[in-house]
Amino acid sequence: MAYTIHNPRVWEHMDKESFYNHNYYKNPQTGEIILEECDELFNCGTFYSVDENLTIIEYLGDCYMSDYKWNQEEDIKLEFYS
Repeated sequence: MAYTIHNPRVWEHMDKESFYNHNYYKNPQTGEIILEECDELFNCGTFYSVDENLTIIEYLGDCYMSDYKWNQEEDIKLEFYS
């Protein structure tokens, strides 16, 4: 089953924890944290659920980077490309 990030605009970018091509986002309403790894070569973002220590818990899916933006209200629908 594919994962969907609902209303990505409400997710907060975690600036201090993020670094080159590894971006962490936290949903302030649920506390959920997602890691987005950007692969510039394949123009693909890979998403993981992480815990409060930023340890990967679960692979959520992938999405072409041209198909989403974090400042939009439209959901980000992930697929399994691996």
